[in-house]
Amino acid sequence: MVQLDLAREGLARGDRVAVLAPNSVEWVCFDQAAQGLGLVVVPLYTTDSPGNIAYILGDSGARLALIGSAAQWQGLAPLRGEFPALARILCLDENGPRHAAAGIAWGAVSQWLPADWRGGRSLGRSST
Repeated sequence: MVQLDLAREGLARGDRVAVLAPNSVEWVCFDQAAQGLGLVVVPLYTTDSPGNIAYILGDSGARLALIGSAAQWQGLAPLRGEFPALARILCLDENGPRHAAAGIAWGAVSQWLPADWRGGRSLGRSST
């Protein structure tokens, strides 16, 4: 399911997608879906400075980023010119802003995950 949604983003094999989020089920789902599509995952440290993160986003040419919270984006927004290839942000925080900056679309990861993932069931495993 996550892979199908990621495939709809129009990314090509070899495109870069960044992850700026704490360890979580969503992180794993996103990472596996991206790798399954032949995308290159660019991991970012959540404790790194906005300047370093902006540099890595720009140098990698990441077109899509998974971020943990809207607050993380607020630190990066003033540096937007340093990563022009970024066109889409997916946020783990459902209450994040609905727009990020000129030329960047914003979305919530919860729209991608299976409906029962919060119910304590492990993804891909039987509950029996």
